[in-house]
Amino acid sequence: MNRPEFNFEQDVERIFDVVIDTIDATDSDCDCAQAEATLTLSWPDGSTIVLSRNVAHQELWIAAREGGFHFRHDGTGWVDTRSGEALAETLSRVCEGPVGRRLTFRL
Repeated sequence: MNRPEFNFEQDVERIFDVVIDTIDATDSDCDCAQAEATLTLSWPDGSTIVLSRNVAHQELWIAAREGGFHFRHDGTGWVDTRSGEALAETLSRVCEGPVGRRLTFRL
């Protein structure tokens, strides 16, 4: 089976769009700000989550109150380089506090 070639930049843009759409569909008062290589999610209580692309390493990084996470595409999906946790699961976990419930990110 022929799979389309992985395109880091396009996939990260798609992920940013999914994150924004998922957050926007909640009733949380989140400000989603995208600037060049980052997406910053900010809530009135001071909670902030930053997603940033690291082109040199072909990684997507997340900075959140729970810590820093680095994700690399393994050919089938984005996984944390240390824990092996899927990107969607980490996003659900770190957004749960500010949003007030678990979200499902369809990445």
